[in-house]
Amino acid sequence: MKFQKLTFSLLISILMLFIVGNTNQNLVSAFEIGTIEDKNDWVISSKITNYSNDFNAKMVFAFENETLGIGLYPYLTFHTDFNVPFNLTGYLNKDLKKENATYGIQVSGYPGNITLGLNGTIIVKTPITDTFFIEIEEGTAEIKANFFSFIGENISLPINFNSMKFTINDPDIANISSISLEIDPEMYLEGSISLSAIVDDQELEWKTSDEFYFDSVNINKDMNDFALFLQNITLNFQDLSLRIKRINTSIILGTELGNFDFDYDINLQNVEWVEGQQTAGEFLVFLIDTLINMDDLVIFMTVFRAPISLYSTLIAIVLFSSIVYVKRKKIKPK
Repeated sequence: MKFQKLTFSLLISILMLFIVGNTNQNLVSAFEIGTIEDKNDWVISSKITNYSNDFNAKMVFAFENETLGIGLYPYLTFHTDFNVPFNLTGYLNKDLKKENATYGIQVSGYPGNITLGLNGTIIVKTPITDTFFIEIEEGTAEIKANFFSFIGENISLPINFNSMKFTINDPDIANISSISLEIDPEMYLEGSISLSAIVDDQELEWKTSDEFYFDSVNINKDMNDFALFLQNITLNFQDLSLRIKRINTSIILGTELGNFDFDYDINLQNVEWVEGQQTAGEFLVFLIDTLINMDDLVIFMTVFRAPISLYSTLIAIVLFSSIVYVKRKKIKPK
């Protein structure tokens, strides 16, 4: 009988130490990068934030060379169409340890595109010809350069540059009523882009869509929702350049017998134009920084509470065992 009492007391002590030890467990209050093995163990809340903006600029300037007698006077309209979405996801672990839980945050990609366009007129003066006009007609807007994620290391983002048609009407050429040059460039933005934000007074940076940042949070008994605040959201650019990999070209001659087309495919894959590529990349970064305004964001997650916790179940088992033992002790054999 003494052995049974000792065993029962030892069992109760071990169970109570296990319960108290786990309920008073404190998690480290600092973000760490980790992974998620089973998403069913987490409460997940996603928010797709689309940073979009349209920009139009009138460009009027002059280029003159008195020695050569050449003058160019462009009257152009440059426009952009930005559609850069991000999928921000918050995670809250369903396994609540008393008033502590683990939460995480991830920034992943979502389909978007950037479109550039140009149209207008260029007035040209030369010493051997009369003044003539080059009409720039922009092709029909067509989104054909989609990207899935705007962040990543050593990325190659396609840029949609609408096709352009340069036309000279009534050139001083026999039997030719017009000359048109139609170009359709294939462009890519190459380099590295990351996104950073301040979360709980700590700066986090997502260089790819694979980073999960985890921290701990106190969950009160009366809390139904947990809010995750992102502040000072910023895009970070590194070594960006705008490359033209290919230009689909057509020369169109207008005659009394109709139009004659001559198509060419100019491959610039191996052409190095470092200064021009970097300048174009810096210009595009300037546009993105100027046109995209990233406000603070909030992600709400519902606090998950199981109907009966593990600890309550253990306590119930201990109490039930105690009652059974006391009843058995009172029963005496006849």
